[in-house]
Amino acid sequence: MLQKRSAVPGKWRWWLLAALVTAALFPPGWRVAIKWWYAPQMYAVDAAPARPVAIVLGAAVYANGRLSPVLRDRMETAVQL
Repeated sequence: MLQKRSAVPGKWRWWLLAALVTAALFPPGWRVAIKWWYAPQMYAVDAAPARPVAIVLGAAVYANGRLSPVLRDRMETAVQL
């Protein structure tokens, strides 16, 4: 005699779909949330308040003393401030 299949095994498809949608939307959603949260603390170079000290978070300094492109950009922006 054949057994009737339960509806429960089909539910994994909905869980898989929900997981895929969440995984697809999480990175852009996180980026938007971070930009929104920190927007009051981000300034354009000409609108930044004057401060006597700046903290520049690093990226990399090569063995020959050359700055990585990311760190060079950060340093140039810090000098402009």
